[in-house]
Amino acid sequence: MNLIDNNDGSVTLVKADGTQVAVAKADITANGDGTYTFTNNDGSDVTIDTTA
Repeated sequence: MNLIDNNDGSVTLVKADGTQVAVAKADITANGDGTYTFTNNDGSDVTIDTTA
């Protein structure tokens, strides 16, 4: 298996049989107040509140 960063906001997983799956990258950040900010590959943010 191999993971390739496509440098376009996506990564490609190359499986042992040669098949490939591309997925968009994202990021999640702990804000320190019980909330997390999830940043989608398109740059939009979603706040997740675990205290609610």
